[in-house]
Amino acid sequence: SHLEPVAAPDSRGQTADAMPTARAVHLQPLSMESTCVTIAKGQQRLREVLAGTCNTVDGKPWKGGAYALQQCMKRDFETHLCNGLVRFSAGEGQVEKAERWMNRLDHNRGLEPEIRTFNSLLQAILAKGDFEKADEWFEKPHQTALYPELGPLRPTATSYDIMIRASAKADDLVRAEKYLYEPLELGFRPHRESFLEVIRMLLR
Repeated sequence: SHLEPVAAPDSRGQTADAMPTARAVHLQPLSMESTCVTIAKGQQRLREVLAGTCNTVDGKPWKGGAYALQQCMKRDFETHLCNGLVRFSAGEGQVEKAERWMNRLDHNRGLEPEIRTFNSLLQAILAKGDFEKADEWFEKPHQTALYPELGPLRPTATSYDIMIRASAKADDLVRAEKYLYEPLELGFRPHRESFLEVIRMLLR
């Protein structure tokens, strides 16, 4: 006779045909009015989160992930904006404006000054022939107690090259030698062109 296949029992000894089925859960549909109110509340909450004005249940400002992200994005934008405006103003020869934007950068507020921004400011000041002001700005990063807003910013080999070449072109031997030997004491060498500029000065 023909035998019908039998379903294999499961771990509890029941066959697949005897397995219980999930019962459907009937949800009561929301009214149109309730739906609109819920959406409106959600949209308002989202606006408050993004604006950083929402509060917790106890009335205190909420410092959640979205708020922190919003604050981080705001700092990044302001950092790039200020650094960019310093470089743009310096490139246009507007030293006072470049200095104002440079002074808005503050390591303690998360607005980090960039080294290329610092170098652009030096170049703009030197282009005006104001070597004393360039010296002052060059020393500021080393005076951390007086200028903590500059944070870990320090002059690089490029910074020294800028000062050496400008000093040599102005026939300022004392200043050129100062910026030529100082990096050697710090363990790095100025660019070859900086040495050549000093040699040209001595041969004039």
